[in-house]
This record gives sequence, structure tokens and C-alpha cells, in this order.
Amino acid sequence: MMNMPDRSRRIAGAGLGLALGLLYGLVSGYINSIVMAGVPLRVDTPAILADAIFAGLGALAAGYITAWPQSSLKGILGGAGAIALFGVVRSLINQAGEAESFFRTVLVLIPSFLPSAAFSLPITALLRLGVNWYGDAMSYTGRPGCCGWDAWASACWCSACSPGASPR
Repeated sequence: MMNMPDRSRRIAGAGLGLALGLLYGLVSGYINSIVMAGVPLRVDTPAILADAIFAGLGALAAGYITAWPQSSLKGILGGAGAIALFGVVRSLINQAGEAESFFRTVLVLIPSFLPSAAFSLPITALLRLGVNWYGDAMSYTGRPGCCGWDAWASACWCSACSPGASPR
């Protein structure tokens, strides 16, 4: 059982979420031009970077919410709900226009919230697994849950290279 301060756990969740969100945003924006190199595709780099930043900030919030409670299950469910809510709000902003089309959009998006939250469960479970792994690695090295990059590096080094360093 990990004994990690709340602040460290939340910062670890936010950092992991930000890294995964930025990676997702960049890969999803550039993947077609990389895979189909022979096809002349227009790559709108500023739009891809803006989407990557938006995805990174959304994943940062989801990681923070996922790591907020002490209970892993509550964190996973809360993070999945946050991702689904984030997607619904983003869709509403993108579809903003006339009142009639806005009403139709709301009618479509409200029933899609629960399936979206269900599909987000594996993502938040991986986020929480990463946060729990970080806490276990910090407790194994004998350090309190600190928040710097040196803590991540030492946790990775100690858990990967020490004999018998498998997570508990």
C-alpha cells in the first residue's frame, strides 16, 4: 500500500495526464501525413498544435481529477466523467450557433455522455495505475512523494535496475 501525500499524488496525475494528452494531440494530428507520406496532404501545423495543447490541458485536468481521491475506484470514475464532460462541452462549443441547432446538439450529446464515460474508463485506469506506480516507486526508494523530474527519474531507475524491485 502506498503512502503518498495528496499533493504529490495530484501533481503526478496532472503531469502524467499532460504528457499523455500532448502526445495524443500531436500523434492524432500528424499521423496521416506520416503514414501516407506519398499522398499530398495539407498539414495545418498551428491547428494541430492548438489541438494538442487543448488535448493536453484536458488530459491534465482529467489526470488531476483521477488522482484527487485516495480511493483508486473513485478517481477512475471521476476522471472518466471529467473526460466525457470535457468532450461534451467541447462539442457544444464547436456546434455553437443558432438556438435551434444548439438545442438539437444538446439532445444528441446528453445521451452520449454515459457511453463516452464508459469508453474513458480504460484511459483513467491507466492514469491511476501510473500514479499508483509512482507512489509505490517513491515509497520503495524511501523518499516521500516529491514532485520534481529527479523524483521520476530516480523512481524509474530504482524500480527498473534494483534487484527485486518489482512493485508490491
